[in-house]
Amino acid sequence: MKNFNNFIANKLSAAMATMALFWLLLILDVAGVIIDPPASAQGWLLWGVSILFQSIALPVLAFVSNKQAERTEKVLRETHDQVLSEFKELKYLHRAHHAELEELKALQAEIARLAEHQGSLIKWAEEVRKANIDLFNRVNETKGDVTIGL
Repeated sequence: MKNFNNFIANKLSAAMATMALFWLLLILDVAGVIIDPPASAQGWLLWGVSILFQSIALPVLAFVSNKQAERTEKVLRETHDQVLSEFKELKYLHRAHHAELEELKALQAEIARLAEHQGSLIKWAEEVRKANIDLFNRVNETKGDVTIGL
């Protein structure tokens, strides 16, 4: 029963919110006053305010309300699409930054590994330098030259 009521309400509200209904009611109101015109100024005022205004106000207000709802829906749809587009871009940037972060972590690990070996490489280079000096001095001693001490 609720679905039936909703169906009827939707159809009636759609029919009431048309400019066709506005023109039909306007023609009927004007035809009614042509057939039986009011006798006094008060009758004309009552007809204008009570009959004419009330009969044409509903379709006009409903029509304008529907137009505004369509504009609002369009703006919401555009906003939604823009937000989704920006969200996709942010997801892409997040993935790119995550990959970059992983690459930086790998580089940091490599630098730490090299720094570990730096001390031993410096020690090895110092030993090689001392060995070269010793070798140079021994070679020069056999020739009778002066030794150096770098």
